Amino acid sequence: MLSSEAKSKQPLSLATDQTALLSLKHISLLLATNWTNSTSVCSWIGVTCSFRHHRVAALNLSNMALSATIPPQLGHLSFLVSLDLSNNLFYGDLPHQLSLLRRLKFISFQLNNFTGDIPPILGQLPKLEHLNLSSNSFIGSIPKSLSNLTNLQFLDLSSNSLSGEIPKEFGRLQSLQTLSVQFNRLSGAIPSAIFNISTLVVIALRNNELSGSLPTDMCSNLPFLAGIYLSNNQLSGAIPTNLSQCSRLEYLSLSYNSLSGEIPSEIGYLTSLQILYLGGNNLNGILPHEIGRLQSLVTFGAEQSEIAGSIDFNIFMNMSSLQTLILWRNKFTGNLSRDVGNITMLTELYLSENHFTGLIPTEFGQLYYLENLSLQLNSLSGSIPYELFNISTLRILGLVGNALSGVLPTHLCHASPSLEELYLGRNSITGAIPNSISNCSQLTILTLNNNKFSGYIPTHLGNLRLLQSLRLHRNNLTQAPSSSFITSLTNFKSLTRLSIDDNPLNGVIPASVGNLSSSLSIFTAGNSKFSGSIPVDIGNLSNMMVLDFSGNELSGNIPLTISHLHQLQGLRMSDNMLGGSIPHAICDLFSLNTLVMSKNQFSGPIPKCLGNVSSLRNLYLDSNILNSSIPSSLWGLKDLIKLDLSSNSLNGSLPLEMSNLRAAIYINVAMNQLSGSIPSTIGKLQNLVNLSLANNRLEGYMPVSMGSMISLANLDLSYNNLSGSIPKSLEALQHLDYFNVSFNSLSGEIPNGGSFRNFTMDSFKGNEALCGIPKFHVQICSSTNHRSKRKKVERTSFIVFGLVAFISIVALVFIIVRNKRKVKTTGEVDELIFIVPERISYYELLQATERFDESNLLGIGSSCSVYKGILNNGKDIVVKVFNMQLEGVLKTIGFQEVN
Repeated sequence: MLSSEAKSKQPLSLATDQTALLSLKHISLLLATNWTNSTSVCSWIGVTCSFRHHRVAALNLSNMALSATIPPQLGHLSFLVSLDLSNNLFYGDLPHQLSLLRRLKFISFQLNNFTGDIPPILGQLPKLEHLNLSSNSFIGSIPKSLSNLTNLQFLDLSSNSLSGEIPKEFGRLQSLQTLSVQFNRLSGAIPSAIFNISTLVVIALRNNELSGSLPTDMCSNLPFLAGIYLSNNQLSGAIPTNLSQCSRLEYLSLSYNSLSGEIPSEIGYLTSLQILYLGGNNLNGILPHEIGRLQSLVTFGAEQSEIAGSIDFNIFMNMSSLQTLILWRNKFTGNLSRDVGNITMLTELYLSENHFTGLIPTEFGQLYYLENLSLQLNSLSGSIPYELFNISTLRILGLVGNALSGVLPTHLCHASPSLEELYLGRNSITGAIPNSISNCSQLTILTLNNNKFSGYIPTHLGNLRLLQSLRLHRNNLTQAPSSSFITSLTNFKSLTRLSIDDNPLNGVIPASVGNLSSSLSIFTAGNSKFSGSIPVDIGNLSNMMVLDFSGNELSGNIPLTISHLHQLQGLRMSDNMLGGSIPHAICDLFSLNTLVMSKNQFSGPIPKCLGNVSSLRNLYLDSNILNSSIPSSLWGLKDLIKLDLSSNSLNGSLPLEMSNLRAAIYINVAMNQLSGSIPSTIGKLQNLVNLSLANNRLEGYMPVSMGSMISLANLDLSYNNLSGSIPKSLEALQHLDYFNVSFNSLSGEIPNGGSFRNFTMDSFKGNEALCGIPKFHVQICSSTNHRSKRKKVERTSFIVFGLVAFISIVALVFIIVRNKRKVKTTGEVDELIFIVPERISYYELLQATERFDESNLLGIGSSCSVYKGILNNGKDIVVKVFNMQLEGVLKTIGFQEVN
């Protein structure tokens, strides 16, 4: 092998090209078998040589599923003009040796897996006219050096992960015809210089994060512009009236930005326009009549805006090519005009989520090419015109959420056999579901929910074998007593959703429920008056994600086959008569998000294994007869959001680990037999909004840490044995709307700051020792200073009184001895003995001074307080209480401290 320096001194030849190409030979069996020394390089697959120099001029290896990096040896193909590696699996960075290919005019690397930055050295290819790097994984910013490619006509960098701004230097690319950098992460304003490239035909910048407003003169220098693609950015301001000067414009997409103002009437001068997308902005005003001049228009979209007024469908009459009209989610009002029947080429009409009223015009039946009609979420009334079902091309009909009434036509789908999706929910349609529904053999979605349908659910529904979603809930439908319509639904092999809840179906859930489609993922049959037991065959529905049998009259046990529903995320069985223990089989549902078993007759313990179902977010076991302690494992469900165990017979205490439920917003364990104290760690539940511990046997103090539960809105601790004071820290709970501590043994002052200003006496009744402001209907508290001193007295009074009693005895002895020394008479001594105070217990002192109430306070000294009182025998007393926390008090009262 020669060194690269030695090779550079050799005359370049086709052999050099052959050596360069052989670096690619190993990456494909096709290349390995075709690129051989027995044939000329110029006859190799993908290789084209020039006639003049007999050198490799073009290499096209597109669509060969090649997977490799680009070898640097390709830089030796010095006569290469065209390089196409598109739609392969090439990866890695682009080699800098590509800058050696000075004759290159065409590069296409689209649809590969290239990564890294776009090499700035690509700006050193002076003859390059076409550069396509789209649909890769390039990152970083767009190199400014690309602006040196003054011969460039086509630049496509779309569908990468490029960031930063579009270089303003692109204004130098005065030969550019197509600029596409859409589907990236570019930001900043669109450089105004781009709108001065007079050769531009296509500007495609959609799906970025571009901001700012469009230049008011954006079309002054773009005489050839045919397409502007700016949708899905963050552009603001008004739509420039200057757009009318882009007279060749065929495609204009400004949708899903933040543009405001009215649609400019000047847009009517764009007579070549075929596609106009303005939806998803903040546009207001009315539809300008000048739009009617756009006679070449095929698609017009102005959805999700604030456009108001009535629609004059006459403005669309001259648009002989109009096929798609998208005006949903605006503020249009008034009746739908009969003139809509004159837009005869329409295939799609979207008018949903407006304020249209009145009847649906029968002239809709004249739209013979209509495939999709959406009139949902308006205020339309009257019957559904049978003419709609005479449109043979109709595939989708959406009338949900209106005030439609009457009955369905009896000849459904006789003239509209292509109907695939029928949305009639949330109206007031009456009568029976016609048997002719079975003629709609192409139906995949049928929604008749929230109406007033009555009669039997037709078993002919079983003929709709392509049905994927059937929603019949919230009607007055029944099933024939001789057969279960559920059995007829077993013909639906693609059924994914079945909603029959809130109908008086009566009867039992048949065993054939296990023969429903294996694709069924949502089955709701709540409030349907089903009785009997849940069939074990329910376990056959292995792809079930949501199962709702709540609000029926089901009895018996939960079948153990429930454990086969491994995909189950929501299980709702509340409001039935189900009994027995909660089966451990539920713990095998490792995807379970919501478990609702409320209002049944379940007994026994809560399964400990529920703590292993880490996916649980909502757990409702309330209103049963469960009688265990709360398993400690439940407190380990750190992602649990709602927990309701109320109205059972649960016992035991609430552990410190309760604070592990940091994500919880709702906890209700009221009406049980829980005892012990409220965990001091409860303040860590800072996301909790609702907490009810009412009607239990809890005792002890309310934790001060509850003041840290910053999200708390509802707190119910009523009907327990709580004592102590209400923590003043609760005043910091800004969202606290409901507070109930009634019927406990609380004492002290009720806080009156923060949310407590809004509470009433109902929050505190049944606590005789509470005091506070008059509106709470409790005793009035004394002044703050005296109250504070009283608390200190109570804390030390046990010790102090003992000392006082002892001192009294010592003082008596001291007086007797002193008087003997002075040879006092017997009468004098007897008199001294007579004045010695009797023994008085501490509790008698508390009673005599009304618990050292400040109303009995005679005075306060430097080391003690003096109280008056009346004993039970009527004697007046004076009590001196020392503050033992002060230094030297023991010496003051005659005691020496022992070191």
